Amino acid sequence: MLKKTLKIIVYIFMCIFILMLMLTLLVQTEGVQQFIIHKVTSTLSKELHTTVKVEHVSISFFNKLNLEKTLIKDQKKDTLLYAGNLSLRISDWFFLKDTVELGYIGLDEASINLHRSDSTWNYQFIVDYFSPKSTKPQKKSTIQLLLGTIALKNVHINSVDSLMGERLNASVEQLNLKATICNLSKKKVDIEYLKIKSPIYVMGNFKPLGNIAKLSEQNPTKPTKGLQWNTDNWDIQLQKITISNGLFAISANEKSPTPAVFDPEHMNFRAINAQLTAVQWKKDTLQAHVQLSTKERSG
Repeated sequence: MLKKTLKIIVYIFMCIFILMLMLTLLVQTEGVQQFIIHKVTSTLSKELHTTVKVEHVSISFFNKLNLEKTLIKDQKKDTLLYAGNLSLRISDWFFLKDTVELGYIGLDEASINLHRSDSTWNYQFIVDYFSPKSTKPQKKSTIQLLLGTIALKNVHINSVDSLMGERLNASVEQLNLKATICNLSKKKVDIEYLKIKSPIYVMGNFKPLGNIAKLSEQNPTKPTKGLQWNTDNWDIQLQKITISNGLFAISANEKSPTPAVFDPEHMNFRAINAQLTAVQWKKDTLQAHVQLSTKERSG
């Protein structure tokens, strides 16, 4: 009787193993992956009342993910995010581990459009959707998230704050970051290198829809206790930062800049080339060895 029972148990475990193996292999097929991503994006589109699309997906043994031509629209049907390619490399069988390592994050040909005309930004509905619904205190997660390499190519961010009258355009042709230590739960980051090619950062102001003075009164700055700038007490070290052919511009008003002289309200620094080494940010102290060259609008 005991021998027969053991045979049945072994048979059941073999069946479960074979079933799991078949399911794992099935998930690797392109047809099944496309079916899954279609169901996921259709559900999100319905629940978010907008458009969520992914043209093609590739998943490999629970540790690699590639999304091609991802589109997310806001609730006014304007493009919130478009990404030509998003790649993730994550630790094997990450859902069974307490430490999850994002070995590689790649983002190519991406555009992010943020805007608001009142107190609500166009991405707030996504934040609300993924926020915990329960009012009970959430248990602190014991999972540690580690980060390895980040690679960006032709990424652009456009932000228009009509309420405050502020506009921001930022982009980068290429960015590569290699972290030796990046423990987000312990707030400790040690970066081997950060290379940035052709970054652009342009800020501008225009006539706001809201009363800025009144808004400032409604949202007064809270007095700080302890650290003022590094309020979360991050420990960040970067061995080397390289910036090539950068652009930094500010237009503080809609008036024309004063020609041939330095105008602090209309700054335009181009051909920015910089090398920073031994960068450290501890508490509220930031220090680094800096080599910098640039050209300004006034000459």
